[in-house]
Amino acid sequence: MNKNILRIIDASVNRSTEGLRVIEEIVRFLYNDEKTYKKLRIIRHKIPRLFINYYPQSVLQRNSCKDPGKKVKEKKYKNIKHIVISNFHRISESLRVLEELAKMIQPKKVQKIKNLRYKIYDLEKFVVEKICR
Repeated sequence: MNKNILRIIDASVNRSTEGLRVIEEIVRFLYNDEKTYKKLRIIRHKIPRLFINYYPQSVLQRNSCKDPGKKVKEKKYKNIKHIVISNFHRISESLRVLEELAKMIQPKKVQKIKNLRYKIYDLEKFVVEKICR
C-alpha cells in the first residue's frame, strides 16, 4: 500500500481518537455523565480496530518531526463549549477521511465508519445541548 495513504490513516485514526478522549474527559469529569462518557469511549475503541490490518505499517510511516501540520498555530479557546465543538468537528472530519479511504482499501468497512460518524453527529448534538444549558 502507498506509504502516504498509511500516513493519512495513522493521522486520521489518531485525530479522531484524541478528539474523542478530550470530550470523554469533559463529559466524565465536568458533567459526571457516565452514560455519554461510555458511548464516546466505545466509539474511541472501535476506530483503531477498524484499521488494525494497517497497524503497525501505518505507525511506521509516521514522520512527526517533519509533518507540516506541526507548525500550524493552535487555537485558543474561550471556554469548554468551544473545546467541545472544535473536538467534535475534528472527530467527524477525520472519520470522513477514513470513510473515503476505506472506499478504496476496505470497502466492507465503509458502512461501519459511516455509522460511527452519524453516531458522533447525534452525540455532538446531545453534548452541545447539555453544555449550552
